[in-house]
Amino acid sequence: MADHCTRCGFEQHGGDKFCGKCGTEFGPVATEVTLESSDASTADTTVEVTVPGWLGRDWGHAINLALGALIFGLALHFAFAGVLVLAQVIAEAPVDWGQTFRSPLTTFIASHGAIDQIGLWLAGTFWIWLSFRLSVRYVGTGPSEGLRPLRKGLLVDKAALVYVIPITVLASLLDPGTAPVDLSTGFGGTFADPAGARWSVAAVFFLGFVVAGFSLLHALARASGTSMLGFVGVSRGFTWPPLITAAAAGARRAFLFAIPALLVLLVIGTGLELISDDAGFRVIGALILVVLYSAVLLSGLDVAMVFGVFSMRFFGGTDVVAYGTRPGWMWVGVGFIALGFIIGGYRAAEHLGSPAVGRSVLAGLLVGPTVGAVLLVAGLLAIGFPDEALGGTGFGLALAWSLASAAGGALYANQTGTMSRVRMRVGEDTTG
Repeated sequence: MADHCTRCGFEQHGGDKFCGKCGTEFGPVATEVTLESSDASTADTTVEVTVPGWLGRDWGHAINLALGALIFGLALHFAFAGVLVLAQVIAEAPVDWGQTFRSPLTTFIASHGAIDQIGLWLAGTFWIWLSFRLSVRYVGTGPSEGLRPLRKGLLVDKAALVYVIPITVLASLLDPGTAPVDLSTGFGGTFADPAGARWSVAAVFFLGFVVAGFSLLHALARASGTSMLGFVGVSRGFTWPPLITAAAAGARRAFLFAIPALLVLLVIGTGLELISDDAGFRVIGALILVVLYSAVLLSGLDVAMVFGVFSMRFFGGTDVVAYGTRPGWMWVGVGFIALGFIIGGYRAAEHLGSPAVGRSVLAGLLVGPTVGAVLLVAGLLAIGFPDEALGGTGFGLALAWSLASAAGGALYANQTGTMSRVRMRVGEDTTG
């Protein structure tokens, strides 16, 4: 087969290595070879695995929020331990630094429901909630402002998971141990023998996850100026009746008054008891600090709730009161409860703002059942007290005390002029 020189075009014949005209050397003839394989398994295949986008997003901010809550929570409990140090110094006792600063870690884990009958669930839930509020405030809401509702909910779940994992690990490595001081003051009696309690790692994980999730959800919703349901894109589709919202506002005001008042009464009353026992000044000071640590800081909500139920029942039917007695100062608690219901009823009527006297009284009357509903929930979470049914007992008593809250509603109606003032008149005796 003839070929041509690529340089000058002169015709060449097969076998020639050089052009007969210009002398250009011919290169090897390029041969195109195609290899085909009959085995399909040798073909180059690519396997794609699709991971949901939400699984890999927002972890950085979730970790920041969780670590912030952990840091604030531990810092609060270690700050509380400083009260114990001060109590031991005042009592001129040698400070057991090891046990004293081991206690914050134990009580912090216990606040997540770790220890049966010792997990301070009302007070513990409050401190977890406060830790997440501080975390959201100082770490910031981050990208959650612009996220879709579903991703906001997943962000909360991720942060709660990151938060509870190290607590669960600590719970599996530690045991309740023993309390650094005797905290059995009557109100904190369940601390008397923590070594004999059950330590549940499963409760730490599952209950801690739930409380952490709701705490963070509430904190983020508050920061964004919306409700918890609205934050995750859930619409209620209805609005609460005005009487219900008024009763809720009244119950909230009643608790905001009664809880601090009862705790202050507890501390002052304990001091009076110690003074009447002719205890020394240092002993009194040290024990007051121990009461502040155990019955206020660690279990304040639990103690106030139980003490409130004791007051609502006029301290009848139980001996689980400080020192196993009923000292005179405790009866002041009954007055605080009565005043709390009256203030709550007044606030409910004020929130309703109705010119009708009946509706003002009804708003106040509904404060009692609302308080009772809260006590039912509190009974599921509060620290255990022997022979006491906080939930059912508290609910029934709250219904009876509704008369006091109704009086608060009537007081509001009287002060605003919507109710005619009551005048008593003695008629003439016509019996002869």
